[in-house]
Amino acid sequence: MKIELTNLIVGMLNLAGYQTTYTFGSEFSRSRRIAAIAIFAAVAAVIRIQSKALSLPFPLMPALKLEVWEVPVTLGLLLYGPTVGFSSGVVVLAIGLMIASNPTGQVYNFIAYSSMLLGILVANRLYSRSSRFSMKSSVLTSTIGGALVRVGVMVPLMLVLLPQSPPVGFNLPLWSNPALLQSWVVALVLFNSLVAAYTVPIAYILEEALARRLTPSTWVRLPLIRLGGLQGREAKDSTTKP
Repeated sequence: MKIELTNLIVGMLNLAGYQTTYTFGSEFSRSRRIAAIAIFAAVAAVIRIQSKALSLPFPLMPALKLEVWEVPVTLGLLLYGPTVGFSSGVVVLAIGLMIASNPTGQVYNFIAYSSMLLGILVANRLYSRSSRFSMKSSVLTSTIGGALVRVGVMVPLMLVLLPQSPPVGFNLPLWSNPALLQSWVVALVLFNSLVAAYTVPIAYILEEALARRLTPSTWVRLPLIRLGGLQGREAKDSTTKP
């Protein structure tokens, strides 16, 4: 799965004349940004369309599905930053609304993975300030951040929306049935934590594979580049001192 998905993304990037290099400001042109968004959204949409073959029902609540299509969207964030990551998610949502029979579920999913991306972004911004930044610790930090924000957003949101009438909700009598409410709270916490727990590390594994094959200058590795430059300057200054 890792090799096939990596080869697919590399092939699409090569066809687009694209390189996996994160650059700042105007250097990362609008056309390249649009190309990256299209590539990762297309891969995610194709995987999602095949969701019946690539998903598993969550044991505690079979209505919830464990899927992997969020991995390309997360990978877009790790490679090129928040604009590509979040925009790819918007495109996937638009495609889902056009072809899916359950638009409510599409919106729920969009909120779920967007909140996870937000958690990854915030966690990385905070951790990138550390002088001990490493990719291994970045994986753990991003996974925890993504899981915490996703759970913190989705659990209360679902408890409010699920009891509503369609198309907003599904008429679930959560607040009049304590046992049902408790089961959904537990299921939502564990489900959203689990999705983040496998989605983020898989995206990091793919990011590492792409960084090795193309270039190490990806968005999530910028702190390493900054630390390398800082250490190089410090070493140069120490050698020039009398």
